Amino acid sequence: MNDSTSMPQNVVVLGGTSEIATHTLRLLSGRRLKKVLLVGRNKNALESSAMGLESLGVDCAIHVRDTTDIKSASRLEDAVKESLDTVDLVLVATGMLGSSDFENLGPLGVAEIIETNFVGPSSELVVLADILKRQGFGSIVIISSVAGVRVRKDNFIYGSAKAGLDAFAQGLSQCLAPHNIRVTIVRFGFVRTRMTKGLKDAPMTIDVDTASSLLVAAIEKGKTGVVWIPSNLKFLFAILRALPTKIWWKLSERS
Repeated sequence: MNDSTSMPQNVVVLGGTSEIATHTLRLLSGRRLKKVLLVGRNKNALESSAMGLESLGVDCAIHVRDTTDIKSASRLEDAVKESLDTVDLVLVATGMLGSSDFENLGPLGVAEIIETNFVGPSSELVVLADILKRQGFGSIVIISSVAGVRVRKDNFIYGSAKAGLDAFAQGLSQCLAPHNIRVTIVRFGFVRTRMTKGLKDAPMTIDVDTASSLLVAAIEKGKTGVVWIPSNLKFLFAILRALPTKIWWKLSERS
């Protein structure tokens, strides 16, 4: 159960090696976080993340699975039951930027990006949402991206996948609301992480520490619906979404 300040004590993380997720868990460790299940495909990286959290006094377990292995998604329930008594928070941090090189990217490359960012996490969320429904409480925080708000050429496959996950999360929120389960969609802007290394900073770029602190603040306030990080991106994209297509294309080419 959440503690007396409504902060989560038991957490499942999809994308357990994500820098934003790892930094967020470290912050939550100082807020009475007790148990964590890290889910991801890289066993060594998961073990490293788990060791770091255990050094902070968090009981940490790992579950190695590839999010694109849709047929095995149901096994996630067994891993949760073995590791946690209840689930207060599901944090979805799965992400793969991939390539949008239209000239050289084949169908398998497109499928991998979409499955990693959208199909896989959505399939896992159905399993975890069922657990939350049965226990009658909990929250889901889904890390989305402004890349899906208005897609541009440089990352249109990643952006389209994030747009799909964003829309899925909106529908999931409505489905779960009668069951006392809160769903929060976090639309991050450009965050300096391993995934974005080597890319040019965008307007309102932030670092991982800032991103994680703002995410914890959103969790603490119990915000539902869409949260923009940083918050001013909401107003920027209100303008960008209204731009005519030709102007948007020109701006995209310059970025």
